[in-house]
Amino acid sequence: MKFLSFLIVFAALIPAFAQQEGDTSDIVSEESSAAKNSNSQLAKNADYTKGLFFDQIGHGVQLSPVQLEYDMTRDSGATLQIGNVLFTEKNFFFSVLPLGKAHPDLASVLSKDEAERYALVMRWSEPLITHGMVEMISKTGEVLWKYDINAEMLKAWKGRLENWRVALKQKGKNAGAGGLFATQYVRTDLNEKEIPLWNQKDIFRFCITKSEGRAQTRMCSRWYGTKTSADKKIEMGKARVDTVTPRVLIQGEKAELKSDKVVSSDAPTSFFAELLGGETYEFVAAPSKMNLMDISDTSKPNVLRIVSYDVRPTTASTVMNPDEYSAVTKLLGFEATIGDNRKFWIANLNVEKPQIYLPGQGGGVFKQRFVILDVPSAAVRPYMDKNTPTQTYTNDFKLFGRKPVDVKLSTDENSVVIQSEDQTEFLWYFKAEER
Repeated sequence: MKFLSFLIVFAALIPAFAQQEGDTSDIVSEESSAAKNSNSQLAKNADYTKGLFFDQIGHGVQLSPVQLEYDMTRDSGATLQIGNVLFTEKNFFFSVLPLGKAHPDLASVLSKDEAERYALVMRWSEPLITHGMVEMISKTGEVLWKYDINAEMLKAWKGRLENWRVALKQKGKNAGAGGLFATQYVRTDLNEKEIPLWNQKDIFRFCITKSEGRAQTRMCSRWYGTKTSADKKIEMGKARVDTVTPRVLIQGEKAELKSDKVVSSDAPTSFFAELLGGETYEFVAAPSKMNLMDISDTSKPNVLRIVSYDVRPTTASTVMNPDEYSAVTKLLGFEATIGDNRKFWIANLNVEKPQIYLPGQGGGVFKQRFVILDVPSAAVRPYMDKNTPTQTYTNDFKLFGRKPVDVKLSTDENSVVIQSEDQTEFLWYFKAEER
């Protein structure tokens, strides 16, 4: 079986746009201004709805070597920015308190027993690590407690937060977007027999580690200590420790606190950072491949739109799910044109800074820059018949499409023949030699 690919090379290209500042916070979903103002007949209509991808690598677009970009010079070394993601005590911390006190109004939707139970509240930056093994580690390096958190547990926790959000709303109260409702996970049933927080004499920290094959990501908190009262109530707070000198190690060697380095796209990169507060973040991982499938102009002259698949960027993106099509996907006409299990996504690309940040293979964040010489206009995009199948067992399979009058087509997939007098409808003899 061969899935239908869309590597038709289009002759019509336009120069890259002028360098202008623009907002790329929202995914641009409109047709390009060129498409709206084109004098030629647009290809998309009620019968031809499945847009083809532009094959631009080597045809006006090139990918620069992958880079590792980081900055730990802010806040005297208390903040690390890696790629476009921040790592700081504000988005990575742990706290212990009765669950009912984790939110000003939460006790009103809990039973008395639930509200009085101690909870371990955990907050971390999901772009840097999704889940993993949480460990409580003493100053001497002894693992005092560990707890494995998986994706299903995170999903269940989000569901629990949503239930509380609804319950609070029914009582006329607002859950808000921060605090407890911004946590990644909370262990709500702590007891002194399981976790040695009660009567703990040593200071300790929490670390979360995720391993994928040879790749690993690990982040550790600052140091904490606890006080236990006679009635078994505990308080956890920051411990006083020696001043930390912020530092960065790359491939095990001391590096600058701010840099933008080209790294190998095939071999793992080792990175370690220790912040002013004692927090550490480290990973050993190779960059993920940027699978560029499509690039075109948009209604904003300083914003391009790209389509890729698999690893999603840490910048804003929208999944073009082949099972549950979004309004953006339907507008582009890309639904059901791809007969495989890859998850395609769409994102903006700022012309002034044509770059995107991708999570690595098991850790880290890497920068992928684009060299843009020419980009196709959405006005020249051909569309396939709405009944075009997503896969075929037949070589020389006939596919019917429509293009703007002034667009010339060529293909490596057998041949393409113009069929209509107005030069808009074509027949593509699709090549499928393998099943």
